[in-house]
Order: sequence, then C-alpha cells, then structure tokens
Amino acid sequence: MAPVEGFWGKPTATIDWCEENYRISPYIAEFWNTISNLTFIIPPLAMLMIAVRESHENRYKMCHIGVSWFWFMVLSYDTLLDELPMIFGAAFLLYSHIEVTSPENHHNRPLQAILILYSAIVVSRTNKVL
Repeated sequence: MAPVEGFWGKPTATIDWCEENYRISPYIAEFWNTISNLTFIIPPLAMLMIAVRESHENRYKMCHIGVSWFWFMVLSYDTLLDELPMIFGAAFLLYSHIEVTSPENHHNRPLQAILILYSAIVVSRTNKVL
C-alpha cells in the first residue's frame, strides 16, 4: 500500500497490513485493526483496575499492562510496540505462573534476571532482523 501520512507521520513499519492507512481517521493508521484489538485492551485494563483496588502484587498488575494495540494505530517502525509488549508481557506471565505458589511479595531475583536478559536478547535480535 502507498504510505499515506496521518497525524503520526508516514508509516515506516516493515509490514503494512491489509487496510488502507488513515482512511477512517487521521489519528489511526489502521482503524479496524486497532478497534479489533479492543479485546486485548479493555479486559486487561479492567483487571488492572481490580488488581489496584484489591492491592494485588505488582507482578499481577504488570501482567495486565502487557497489551499491544498502539502499533496498529501508528504503524511506526520506531515504536516496535507490537513486539515489545508481547515479549515482556509473556515474561511477566511466565514469572507469575512460576511464582504462583510463592509467599506474597516474594521476589525471585535470579528468575527475574534470566527473564529480563532473555527479553533483552530477543528485542535486540528483533531490531537487527527488522
């Protein structure tokens, strides 16, 4: 598709998906992809509000923050916000699942370090490939 410039500038992403850019709104590059991702936005935000209200541990709050929808709206290579939330969100989920039987507010520093290192390596490799 020919790059159309909207509010966020000309799309620079390596992949341009299946709809015309900025056709519905000058603020959203891929309107229907963004809207279809509401299912990945609203439930996690609702659960985040519950986690905050109920004073859940931070590891559970972080699991609800790992959503990826902004990238479809911007289509900017610089943001890489499609991959990053998935990589780090998966790391938070894995950590939470492994630590589910741990005492409250327990911090498994070695596991945290391994997951952060792994995520950083994946991100650095992703940037080199793209």
